[in-house]
Amino acid sequence: MSKLMMPLFYNGMFNKDGHKMRAALVREVSDGTSTYRLWQGAGKPDVEYPRAQNDTYLLHVEVGDYLAPLRITEFQMIDSCGFPAAVQNLYGGKEERQRRFGDLRTKENADDLIREMIAREQEEITRCGEDPVRQAAYIKAMLDDKVDTYLRAKENDGDSFPDFIGAAVLDDLPTCTVLAQKHREKRRKAEEERRRKAAEEEKLFCEGMNAKAEEQISNAILAVKNGGTISNEPVVFYRSQYDRSSTVLVNCLLRRYNIPTPIKTQGWINEKLISITVKDGRCGDLRFWKAKGGRCSEKVWDCLNALVRAILEEGAMAS
Repeated sequence: MSKLMMPLFYNGMFNKDGHKMRAALVREVSDGTSTYRLWQGAGKPDVEYPRAQNDTYLLHVEVGDYLAPLRITEFQMIDSCGFPAAVQNLYGGKEERQRRFGDLRTKENADDLIREMIAREQEEITRCGEDPVRQAAYIKAMLDDKVDTYLRAKENDGDSFPDFIGAAVLDDLPTCTVLAQKHREKRRKAEEERRRKAAEEEKLFCEGMNAKAEEQISNAILAVKNGGTISNEPVVFYRSQYDRSSTVLVNCLLRRYNIPTPIKTQGWINEKLISITVKDGRCGDLRFWKAKGGRCSEKVWDCLNALVRAILEEGAMAS
């Protein structure tokens, strides 16, 4: 037998419009003080691949006019309620259980013995887990935790999440709705502030790293103007902390001064060139990695001397 009941949540949100679902009463459980009516959906099963007949629908507990989700099936609740008690009854505690299984693994017929112990354990889990007193205590502990979460949010005026299940237990859903709006607004503002700070930190990081790259380039230009050696080290520019472009210093200078440089020559500069030395207004020397049979690029001299001329002409115009 089923009837229309009002779930506390609809499409993942508080069911403020009072949508209803068809539900079937599973059972009523009590620990002598607290009594709870458990329901499950009467339509399409919630679990696609159930492990048992009682593992197909998620349970709900009746709280006032609403059904609050427990987010577990009857099968899972029996296991959650029964396992601690079964471990205590059979072994005297978790450590002894581990020791017993460890001992069995040393036996010749270990697999059979372990299967037998697991079967006995499962029987005890089911026996203990089906106890309505244990189930009522399990549900009470869960609801008490929800109430604590809600009261904490009520005390801090929505700084933390206001739990609607806890509010339903206390019959305080209108206040919870207001707190939830405050909480969302506070989270939105906190997220905006976090993003602003992150953007500012990223901007400062990129500016700092790009300033270092510009300093490399400025020092190289001075070495050309005054005569000196330029190491063909990597130059890295950052658009963000995770988006950067890297090239070697000489290729960077060639591009900055618009010196036509064949792709093959750029590749040689990138892979082979170690340093160049400028003297008397010309590229007088260069060092490169020389593999067996490797030769210096012939075109590179024309490109480098064109670069030197461009830098010196720029200096002459500035003066």
